[in-house]
Amino acid sequence: MNNFSFLILAGGYGVRLGNIDKGLIQLGFQTLLERIINTGNQLSAEIIISFRDENQKQVYANNISHFLNINKIVFDKREGIGPLEGIFQGAKIASSKYIFITAVDMPFINKNVIELICKYAQNYDAVIPIWENGRLEPLHSVYRTNILIKESDRSIKRGERYVIAPIRNFENIFYLNTNIIRSIDPELKSFTNINTHKDLMKAKNIFK
Repeated sequence: MNNFSFLILAGGYGVRLGNIDKGLIQLGFQTLLERIINTGNQLSAEIIISFRDENQKQVYANNISHFLNINKIVFDKREGIGPLEGIFQGAKIASSKYIFITAVDMPFINKNVIELICKYAQNYDAVIPIWENGRLEPLHSVYRTNILIKESDRSIKRGERYVIAPIRNFENIFYLNTNIIRSIDPELKSFTNINTHKDLMKAKNIFK
């Protein structure tokens, strides 16, 4: 996937898990961040990690030795914006035409699922998985980088902080039905994320 950068959003506070850095949660022999980096390395030559600040990066560096091999790291410059600021900063330094975005609390991202999503990107400005009930997965999607930079910055300046805010101004989006993804990931575990202790226990049970 030479035309794709791979952005990992790791800047969250993990409030519902007791203010922990979720990327340092251990599943098996790896942390969540390590698992996602390893998947990203199979897909893209450009891995970008977004942290909220230098202090958070140092916490990760103190706990994950090979993490420092990542040479593209960005920090929030506008505080209190949330993941949309990380998306903007990460997209700004991406060198590829397209950028795949995922969050550090998604432990079961699947290389084959990501390849499927990105396969559709050549003819669109974004490819976003959509559930039957209309719910979107904007943090497991691919975007045309230059449009994402422009529209995420505009959304932030308008005070719109939701991750889906920039999408409203994308003209050419392919909404990929999750039923298509089931051919590769029957239980759609790729979209599992960890926000609460209950989510964490569920993820650990899946991992077993």
